[in-house]
Amino acid sequence: MNTNIRKYWFLIALALCFVLLPLAGQLVPVQTSAGGQRSAMGAVRSQVTALKNATRTAPNFLSGGSGHGLLWQEFESLRSAFSGLLQTLNARQASDGANEFAELNGGLDIIQEAFSNYQNDVDSGRSPNRALDDLCQVLYQASGVWLQEFNKDCSRLRVGL
Repeated sequence: MNTNIRKYWFLIALALCFVLLPLAGQLVPVQTSAGGQRSAMGAVRSQVTALKNATRTAPNFLSGGSGHGLLWQEFESLRSAFSGLLQTLNARQASDGANEFAELNGGLDIIQEAFSNYQNDVDSGRSPNRALDDLCQVLYQASGVWLQEFNKDCSRLRVGL
């Protein structure tokens, strides 16, 4: 009987370890470093460049909506890179820059609306060529303005320094 009790206690302890182990990982803060932040900022800037380059080449891939798909993919990569940067911020930067980063995130939401506008244009009978040209123009200009704000905010908050 003692062996059965020990066996049950061992199984209970083992089960608790498996349940609590993932929770322990959440309590460890994300390590931030200036180098990690610079790398994340570089990724965001590279994604803006990739999106702007895609706006120049997307009209060549009009058939089958692949131009729109290329732009969407690059935009989603930009959003992902920006989210990655936010994970590298230290507590002070996140607190001091909460409004700025929320505005940058809101800016990405506004830029994303251009994709809905494109789809509405095509659905209402507008030429896909013209709708894609407008989408490319909006994305090119808006991503440039967004990047200026991003650089200004990162500089003010001393991200990567």
